[in-house]
Amino acid sequence: MAGPGSQKNKVHKAGRRAGRSAREKHRDKRDIVDRRQGVKSLRKNQSKADRVNAAKQLREKKRAETVQAKRMAAFMPPRIVALLPLSAETNVRHFWKTFIDACLNYNNAQGEEGDGASMDMEMGEAMAPITVFAGPQKKVKVTILPPPADMNDPLGLTELGKYADFVVCLLPGNPNAVPIDGCGAQALDILRSMGMPSTLAITQTHDIVGGNVLKERSAAKKRAAEALERFIPSDHYKLMAADNEVDVKQIVRHVTDSSCTTPIWRQQRPHVIPDAAEFYNNTNQKAEGTLVLTGYIREKALTANQLIHIPGAGDFQIEKIESVAEPQSLLQTQKSHHQKKNVEATMAMNGETVIAVSLPEERESLVREHDVDPLDAEQTWPTEQELEEAEAEAKARKRRLPKGTSDYQAAWIIDDNFSDASEDDDDDDDSMTHMMPEEQEDDEGWMGMDTGTELDPEEFSKLDLGDREAARAREEDAARRAREADDVLYPDEFELTHDVPARRRLAKYRGLKSFRTSPWDPKEDLPLDYARVFAFENFKRAQKRALALSNKVNRQGGDAGAGVGTYARVYVCNVPQDAAMTIVERVNASQQGLAPLLSTWGLLQHEVKLSVLNFSVKKHAGVDAAIANKEELIFVTGIRTYPARPILSTDEHGADKHKMERFLHEGRVAMATIYGPITYPPCPLLAFKRNPFDSSLQLVATGSLKSCNPDRVVVKKIVLTGFPIKCHRSKAIVRSMFYTPEDIRWFSPVELWTKHGRRGRIREPLGTHGLFKSIFDGPLSQQDTVCMSLYKRVYPKWPESTTFASN
Repeated sequence: MAGPGSQKNKVHKAGRRAGRSAREKHRDKRDIVDRRQGVKSLRKNQSKADRVNAAKQLREKKRAETVQAKRMAAFMPPRIVALLPLSAETNVRHFWKTFIDACLNYNNAQGEEGDGASMDMEMGEAMAPITVFAGPQKKVKVTILPPPADMNDPLGLTELGKYADFVVCLLPGNPNAVPIDGCGAQALDILRSMGMPSTLAITQTHDIVGGNVLKERSAAKKRAAEALERFIPSDHYKLMAADNEVDVKQIVRHVTDSSCTTPIWRQQRPHVIPDAAEFYNNTNQKAEGTLVLTGYIREKALTANQLIHIPGAGDFQIEKIESVAEPQSLLQTQKSHHQKKNVEATMAMNGETVIAVSLPEERESLVREHDVDPLDAEQTWPTEQELEEAEAEAKARKRRLPKGTSDYQAAWIIDDNFSDASEDDDDDDDSMTHMMPEEQEDDEGWMGMDTGTELDPEEFSKLDLGDREAARAREEDAARRAREADDVLYPDEFELTHDVPARRRLAKYRGLKSFRTSPWDPKEDLPLDYARVFAFENFKRAQKRALALSNKVNRQGGDAGAGVGTYARVYVCNVPQDAAMTIVERVNASQQGLAPLLSTWGLLQHEVKLSVLNFSVKKHAGVDAAIANKEELIFVTGIRTYPARPILSTDEHGADKHKMERFLHEGRVAMATIYGPITYPPCPLLAFKRNPFDSSLQLVATGSLKSCNPDRVVVKKIVLTGFPIKCHRSKAIVRSMFYTPEDIRWFSPVELWTKHGRRGRIREPLGTHGLFKSIFDGPLSQQDTVCMSLYKRVYPKWPESTTFASN
């Protein structure tokens, strides 16, 4: 019976992370009526009929969009279907012929001759791109591309990822064949890093003689799925067979009826793949002229006020855009005479009309760098407060001057300590330039050592020039690998030399109480190159405005620009003659199947200006080569390809400063910082390194763009080490960290730490050979190592060429 003396159990404490009880939630919901509800809460409160109705409306909307896309298929640009053999044992020519025949004669019965001509190829004939009307109703234009001319060229494979809407991967059906060889694996890695378009995996078992056909097809598909599992998820591609005419027609139907999936970075910018290119010299300026590109407008509408990027040439302005009639070769692949007449009438009605003309006041500027004013930060006259402080300091300082010296004469006499400091500064600059270059400053001081790989001078002199270069390359590669291994074992350790004083050698370094919490002003002591780049007050807002402007033009169309699907002629002005002739040759070679197609891109707002780009990168799996800081790499950032020397750093979340990494280690994500043209994410990054032995390119790192932020502080850390030679409780005498008492006094304010977790400071120098007394916060072991951390901010290297148009 319950009463005053009955038992009372202790109330259960759920902890500070426990949620509220149902009673409290119900009370709050009842009391607070005006609380704003989100979308999820509204969905919960909907009735079943409302949810069913909303789902039905969503289905009808998607169905209407699909029907509208199919109706507009004839007015859209051709779908680019690229063949990619993943093994050298596939029969590419057989699939090429049967696939084109299926596109031309889709509605004909097996063995029946139709209106479309068959594809007759000789054994030695080169495969060239061809554009046809394909599909059941002959409404969809399809451009079929042959395999890349050189499967060992990684840059050619990156071009494939820029323009392909469908990638048809061919795999052999023979059980004794290799499903994916080295070239095929490299191609899949590159395409996956750039963003995989719609993918078809095709198995070929038509050449297998004997046995059960269905069983062989099923086994071939199973082997292909197991081989592709390492590269592509199973839901990102469709696996089909191409053994007979019916199978190939199913592939054609899938290509024409299914929707294309392309990376987002391609969907954000207008895209033109020229079918023809012509160059006209200006009468008054022979070195430059007008380059005319003819092709379909893809992804987004292109305006004449936008800038256009041409790989291999650079960024240029557009003079005007004309709409022209489509190639007459497409009319031969139409289904019926009635459709041919309709298309001919449409082309004749369109004709050659000027769609858009650039206006000088609205045209995007080609200014890439900011104008530098050398007197921008110059102070021409001191303030009154500075004058008062200078007079007070002069009165407080006692100076020994000759008798009869006036104040004016005394102002010109320099103190001894100031003279020494200025000489140190000058000598520091000279020593840094004559003693070692900037790259060696980052590496040689802390890891310059004998790797044991040097050749004997007599043996080296007997080698010819080619062997000498190969031997030198092997030595450098071995030394780089040794330095990378030492960086893992002894990170950031630095060793001073006897000939240069530490206060001069490390004049740009400073000590920090805490690397995480100590402040570092991002605007402090910036180099002159930072005055040449642009910075955003709010990068995300600028990106949103640029995309909104592009979408606005895409919705308006008409006089605002050339809409998607328009077969247009783009006049690019002020193109150098040498670059233009190279582009013309490239386009002609691509139409013959001898080179990849040329992808030109319309740039978004501000994408021509220079800034500091920060990429999140990771070392590619299976790469054994060492990737050092500031090493020259080839960057492929989606639309651009250019050489760069990035500085590597860590990427701590929420930190205001980041430690520089001397190598890109396997399994670690790092940030690569360079000077480059502004680019809006998402944007892929592929880094290639040139092999010093055969000059071939190898994919060494992949990643994506994270930000365009010049205020990101990258700090280089060095650790000076010494050894206690005598310890007594918390006091110790340390050697081998410095070599002069002047250096010890100079760095005495910096905190010491040991590898066993002690903290301390320098008390005073001892003798003249670099010994000093120190005190710590606890007993010190003689097996411990005394360290001092110093930091300085580092900046990326300015690019040799600011065109960013390598190809």
